[in-house]
Amino acid sequence: MAACNSRTALIAIVNVANLLLARSETRTREVAVRHALGASRRRLLRQFVTESLILGLCGGGLGILVAMWAIDGVTALIPRAAPRAGEIALDGRAVMFAVACSVGAALVFGLAPILHARRTDLHGALKDGSSRMTGGKAQLRVRRALVIGEIGLAVVLVIGCTVMVRSFVRLQHVELGFAPDHLLTFGIELPRKAYPEGSGGELWRRLDERLHALPGVRAATLVQALPPAHRKNLNGVGLPGRSASDPSEPDWITDFFQVEDADAIETLGARIVLGRGFTASDTAAAPSIALVNESFVAKYFRGRDPLGQRIKMLYGAERELTVVGVMADMKREGVELPAGTEMIVPAAQYSSLFTSRSAPDDMHAVLRTTGDPADLIPAVHRVVAELDPTLPLFDVHTMDEVLWEAVARPRFLMFLLTSFAGIALLLAAVGIYGVMAHTVAQRTHEIGLRVALGARPAQVRAMVLRQAATLVAAGVGLGLAAAVALSQALGASLGGVFYGEQLAQPVLLAGVAVAVTATAMLATWIPARRATQVQPTVALRSE
Repeated sequence: MAACNSRTALIAIVNVANLLLARSETRTREVAVRHALGASRRRLLRQFVTESLILGLCGGGLGILVAMWAIDGVTALIPRAAPRAGEIALDGRAVMFAVACSVGAALVFGLAPILHARRTDLHGALKDGSSRMTGGKAQLRVRRALVIGEIGLAVVLVIGCTVMVRSFVRLQHVELGFAPDHLLTFGIELPRKAYPEGSGGELWRRLDERLHALPGVRAATLVQALPPAHRKNLNGVGLPGRSASDPSEPDWITDFFQVEDADAIETLGARIVLGRGFTASDTAAAPSIALVNESFVAKYFRGRDPLGQRIKMLYGAERELTVVGVMADMKREGVELPAGTEMIVPAAQYSSLFTSRSAPDDMHAVLRTTGDPADLIPAVHRVVAELDPTLPLFDVHTMDEVLWEAVARPRFLMFLLTSFAGIALLLAAVGIYGVMAHTVAQRTHEIGLRVALGARPAQVRAMVLRQAATLVAAGVGLGLAAAVALSQALGASLGGVFYGEQLAQPVLLAGVAVAVTATAMLATWIPARRATQVQPTVALRSE
């Protein structure tokens, strides 16, 4: 993202340089004439420094005002999990640097006419249409190169923005593995002083009963971790009869270990694709069982029937568990990440699996409601307070809110990329408008001659548009080549930012090329139209 920001800043600097260079060229003749008429160089220097300072300070001040107005809106979109998000503000050093850049650019290009006037031929400067006053062709090539560069950078940013928007839309429709609608969730962590040695089993049982009894609750359950914010706990497992030292065997690690009540699958809206889920008969006295997901089956069982397979836990009581069912993959760690391997054990068998503790110290409650789940928040607080008024609730959210926060990072990146791309496209349009407007002004005499000799307005307009089209085509081609090169060089690392999308997609590249070209040519239309309104008699006297 810093790269996108720097590209936008670079386009802005190039645009300022381009416009001030055009202004510098126009005023070089003025400086040469005034100097020849007796104006001292010191007086001219003071005037131009004053003008440049005013331009630089006004531009920098306007930019700071825009930043102050925009910062509240930007911070509102930052994910809550972002570190120190509340401390984001305008930094004094950054403000001073921005003002210095603004004033510096204005001074450098504002004083250029005075420096260049030393080499200006006064006789040539006073002649009609003289090109010797500025070395026009060389400076025109510089301005055109600047425009080509900023169009190329704009193309790269617009491509990145388009890919980010498409990836965000795809994230909105990704298969989660559960049904998020009408779900209310909250977490409780038992203090060990009040509930030593995992003695909260009775509290969890009573809480589950009270939540089921609430009006408007269709189903309720307790789980140890919630999707899609369950961090990997990387627990070791073993498969009897298979050696972990065999190099052909996969790593003996399951990404997610989960403890759930018997009705968790139904409440979450998850799917059992093979076998069965947990039932009330799966108590601590019953044989130890487990559910695994499709990724676990694909990695460890490799085509064998998973039902009835034995899994040995390498921690706790080191008991063997029998696989009784396979659950569809669920987005545990994040909606943009692939599902990892997962093993789930029933909460009723927790004490037999972990002999030192009878129940987990922390659980998340999940309620599936008939109406708006947010309406049950006061009732949930009341239920917990009646069971133990010292227990605080945390992460009290509807699942829709959880998912909204889960995509906060790609949403924020999409907003930033869209903003940078929009600014870059606007700056590129302003740049090509400035170059073409200056070119039309410089060629007023030529255009007047063409009209006087019978050139039609359409022919004059086409001449200007052809010149602009050459610049645009070069800039767009440069940008497309850069996007393809970035895609080849950073393809793997971009996967975490552009979910399921690639930069170098032919249809995408063609669409962006058409959009940028249309924007640039639209900006050129005004100078082209202005060229058709040149009156021959006025043009022939303009120099």
